[in-house]
Amino acid sequence: MESMPQPLITFAEYQAWQGDERYEVIGGQSFCMSSPTVLHQKLCANLSLALGIYFRGTPCDLFFAPLDVRLSDIDVVQPDLLVVCNADQLKSNYVDGSPSLVVEVTSPSSLRHDRVRKFRLYAAYGVKEYWIFTPSPSMAEVHVLDGQGYRTHGVYSEKDTLLSPSFPELKLELESVFPPVEVDEVHEVPPPYATSS
Repeated sequence: MESMPQPLITFAEYQAWQGDERYEVIGGQSFCMSSPTVLHQKLCANLSLALGIYFRGTPCDLFFAPLDVRLSDIDVVQPDLLVVCNADQLKSNYVDGSPSLVVEVTSPSSLRHDRVRKFRLYAAYGVKEYWIFTPSPSMAEVHVLDGQGYRTHGVYSEKDTLLSPSFPELKLELESVFPPVEVDEVHEVPPPYATSS
C-alpha cells in the first residue's frame, strides 16, 4: 500500500508555529535544529564581531541566527550569519529573498544539512557567496556562485587570511576568529624502519 505524500509546509503555516524549538523548512519539509555546541557559539560570536566591524557604515547589514530567511513559500532557513545589501528585503521579522552572503558553522549533527542540502538550496536561489566554517579541525571554505552552482574560491586554516570575492576589501585574519582547539594532524615524518640508498 502506497503512503500518501505529506502536504508541503508553507511560510504562512511555519510562521504560525508555537514553541521554543527552531526549525527550517526546505522543499516544504521541516527540519528540527539541535542546540549548538559551545565551540560553535564561540566561533559564531567571533565571526559576528569581525564581520560587524567590516560592515558597519556600509549599505549592507549583518544578521545572525535566529532570523528567518524566506527563499520561497516552501523554503525558510536560519543561517548562522547572513549579510543583506538590499534594504527592501528586510521585513519586520524575516528577510525576504536571498542574502548576499551566508555563513554556516557546522556541527556534527548539521554537517550533511549544511554541506549538501543547504549547499544546493543556496545555489538554487542565487546566494552569491557561501562560507562554511568547521570549528574542529579549524577550516573555512569560501564558495562563490558560478552559473547554477558553487565554485570553491578558497579553503583556509586558522593560520590563513580569508578573502571574499564579493567584498574585495574584506580580509579576515582567521587566527583571531577560530577558538583554540587541540587537533591531531597528519605530519610528514621519516618511516620507523631503515631505508637503503
